[in-house]
Amino acid sequence: MNAKEVSIALTGKDKKEKERMLCLLFSMFEAYNSNIENSAEIVQALIDYSIEEKDVDFICQAQDALDMAFCNPTMTKDRVKQLNFDIIADNLSLSINNDILARFIDILSFSHDTKYADCILQYMDNEDNSIRQSVNTAILEMQLQSSLTNL
Repeated sequence: MNAKEVSIALTGKDKKEKERMLCLLFSMFEAYNSNIENSAEIVQALIDYSIEEKDVDFICQAQDALDMAFCNPTMTKDRVKQLNFDIIADNLSLSINNDILARFIDILSFSHDTKYADCILQYMDNEDNSIRQSVNTAILEMQLQSSLTNL
């Protein structure tokens, strides 16, 4: 499987094909498969899709697959650095609901890049507890990674 196949399946009109692809990606990453050579490209396709999709159920499934992907051993620090997280940062304010916003903040934290701190911190005083919790976790992740890098 390659990123182009993933993108074609996810951007097509066939909802069953989207569902099948999202389940397949979730399962592939959940299995801690260490033989996914093009994991960064597939994850980027998932990130792009999760921003473009309008159906809440499909967005949530894509976010679930992304959560699994970032736990997968193939997503090394170098591969994570290849990803374009800017698309998430640029579209946070357009999130359909609070749950999706909180999950996008979580996903953005996987970048461990402090350049996203200001973008994330704007949600610190949000009335939704899950969003505030995601902000706190994301900032802690970034601080931890930054301090480890400076050792």
